[in-house]
Amino acid sequence: GECYQSRALDEWLFATVKEEDWPSHLHGQHTRLHVLPKEVRRRKEAARALLTIEEVAALRLATGPMREVYNLVLRSHTSSNVPSVGDNRYGATLRVLVSALAKLSSTLAPGSEAGSFRTPEAGPAQKDGSEAGPSPQNGPEAGPSPK
Repeated sequence: GECYQSRALDEWLFATVKEEDWPSHLHGQHTRLHVLPKEVRRRKEAARALLTIEEVAALRLATGPMREVYNLVLRSHTSSNVPSVGDNRYGATLRVLVSALAKLSSTLAPGSEAGSFRTPEAGPAQKDGSEAGPSPQNGPEAGPSPK
């Protein structure tokens, strides 16, 4: 329970707060690209779907390490707590995530990519200027989806 709660807070900070405002223990921990929800919200897919800042944040969280926690909760098939997660069922985040997915599904053409919620549309993805691609080390948020 406690491990997931601190992980959830760290992921929330990663997904929603400017890097310079992170607590010191987060600096240097993430190899994934950091893009704030307000920046992602400006992209054409997000604008067309009329996504809110909260919906973009939920999409970012669900495509990062928190997907494991959310899947554990969603697959528990009961309303009782999941021992490894504790009492937090992430109900608010999951409701917002469902809202975002519903909006996207009504605006994106079948087979189109919504990868821009994980990565920038263009430009360097890492501080050294190189493009980051998805890998086991970087996770799905590190770079563009394969075409």
